Amino acid sequence: GNVMTGKIATRYSIGDNFSIRGSYSSGYRAPSLQELNYSQGYTYFIDEIPYDAVLYRNGSAAAKAIGLDILDQETSGNLSVGFTAKITNNFNLTVDAYSIKIKDRIFTTSQFTSSDAPVLEPIIGAGQASFRINGGDISTKGVEIVANYDTKIGTGKLDITRGSIGQFEKGTPSSKYLGTLTYKIGKWSTMLTGVRWGGVTALDSYEGTLSDGSYGYADQFYTPEFTVDLGVTYAFSDKLSLTVGGNNIFNQYPEIQRNENRGFYL
Repeated sequence: GNVMTGKIATRYSIGDNFSIRGSYSSGYRAPSLQELNYSQGYTYFIDEIPYDAVLYRNGSAAAKAIGLDILDQETSGNLSVGFTAKITNNFNLTVDAYSIKIKDRIFTTSQFTSSDAPVLEPIIGAGQASFRINGGDISTKGVEIVANYDTKIGTGKLDITRGSIGQFEKGTPSSKYLGTLTYKIGKWSTMLTGVRWGGVTALDSYEGTLSDGSYGYADQFYTPEFTVDLGVTYAFSDKLSLTVGGNNIFNQYPEIQRNENRGFYL
């Protein structure tokens, strides 16, 4: 098949130090070969009880039995609007708001049994089946703020970059704050980056018996985390340099997944 995508962008300057900008673009993502053709059989356990399940490809007999078509492409639209400002000779600020909408997003369904779909009984028997579908439309919105300040310290130059991204979704961090310090002197430079990831709420898909004996959804809130990256670079020439460093050098990780959501698969 074929698809047409496009992008339009505009920028309007008010004086030498302030500009308003905006853009809109469309895109698409065709189903991958794995999404179209890959199937998998597995066994999982709930309360030490094994369950056999198969993830069927959309051209399979099971998919045809319940009327599933071949996967369609995902399409998207991305709208952004913002401004850039030069506050002083050393200080720059950019602010951008964005909205991204995706249509026909590909999802994997939960497991079906022959009780849920009797037409599957001759194919799956007492087992379970799941499928990939164009399950719905999703969207995300947010604001990105980046501030940059550079100055001289001694014989070297210090750059300070401060960024902030806020999103309005439960499944992704509610905010992301990023700060970067870069110091360069001669052929040596070092970069220290700190990132604060906002909290995330993971919503469970199924009700079940919880650890405290009650019955409900095993939702979990992951508290905010702060990670630090460090890199040191030596420039042998304008075209060759060597960087040594590490990501998350203090080994900060989110909380362990609660017991109800831990799975064991074969």
